[in-house]
Amino acid sequence: MSEDSAESGDLIRMIVLGTLITGYIFLGYAIGLFWVTPIFALAHLIYTGQKWWVTAIITIGLTGVAYVFVALMNLDIVTGGL
Repeated sequence: MSEDSAESGDLIRMIVLGTLITGYIFLGYAIGLFWVTPIFALAHLIYTGQKWWVTAIITIGLTGVAYVFVALMNLDIVTGGL
């Protein structure tokens, strides 16, 4: 019985992660990856049950990485395709 519940839990985690990744791709195309990155990070970290301060630090850090990516690479990931 516990093996079935473990498999069910794994399936739910895969579905949630797949949904988050799919949303990241489509929203990134629609409104820009720069804006979607902190939303994705925040949603994933909250779902995995991280402490609030870990979630805040990682979300801020990933936003900073995205900003540096825009500044150094001179890529337009701020605007979306719609």
